[in-house]
Amino acid sequence: CPIEYRPLALAFHQDRASDEELQQQAFGYGRGMALLYARHAEFLPWGMIQRALRARMSIRRTLAASFRRMAHRVGRADAESVEFADYLAMWDRWFWRGFDHERQSPGRAG
Repeated sequence: CPIEYRPLALAFHQDRASDEELQQQAFGYGRGMALLYARHAEFLPWGMIQRALRARMSIRRTLAASFRRMAHRVGRADAESVEFADYLAMWDRWFWRGFDHERQSPGRAG
């Protein structure tokens, strides 16, 4: 979706002190998303299409991080963009681990 400038908009952001804290946050967000899918299954179906979209997104993020690192080695990407791509791929992995963990928990979102 397009991003627009809104002068009165508020954004809240909390930096994490370590990679482990960021991983915990991503894992927790994934668990929360699994609970939303379970609670509102009639509005949020989880099936073959969703799994395929998830796989496509995860593969793209992992490849993007690899390509950014290669581009950086030949002077075509800056260190900041490499770091962002790495963290986005990391976030994706931990988010989906949390999602899967919650969906596989007995009596939960399964």
